[in-house]
Amino acid sequence: MLEPLLCRSSHANPTRCYDRRVRRLFLLVLTIVLALSAAAQTKSTPEERRWAVETTHWLEEHPTDAEGKSRSAALMRWWVAVPDLTLSSCPMLLEMKNESVGEAVVTQAMFSWGAWMIEHPEASRADLVMAGVEGGLRAYANAVSKDEKLRDSFLDQLVAAQAAGKLKETYVDAAVKHCDEADSKKAK
Repeated sequence: MLEPLLCRSSHANPTRCYDRRVRRLFLLVLTIVLALSAAAQTKSTPEERRWAVETTHWLEEHPTDAEGKSRSAALMRWWVAVPDLTLSSCPMLLEMKNESVGEAVVTQAMFSWGAWMIEHPEASRADLVMAGVEGGLRAYANAVSKDEKLRDSFLDQLVAAQAAGKLKETYVDAAVKHCDEADSKKAK
């Protein structure tokens, strides 16, 4: 309860407060998605799934496009409406600091997870996290190619790890472990 007040004080660490806000926003969006998807009535069709995958790939390629927000909102509404598919409750890429690109990259990671799940229904959590992170990094690279001010040191480190073939060891394994631990806490 004191945390919002502490983040407003002159002694607050702005990075830590931002990290908390991003995590809260992600968890709020995810909670809404999960709650609404549980209440939905229809099953997704192959055409809808194809649209979701194509839209996800378009958003990866055009993360800063003006049309991106409406497409992202439509895709989020679709994920909410279908009961047979559920987006990840595993937070990914929340360590970034650049607020200007953060929301787009985190959302893209979630959508990329979902697209991979549609294309590979038997994928493991590690596969899904990898797909999500890679999709977020593709969106990040495309955003930075249009505006260098969107650069983020954490994401740059992941891009370097990916280029070296070490993304799994550098980030994905720890993210999967974190998600597994969170799931086991929920189950208790």
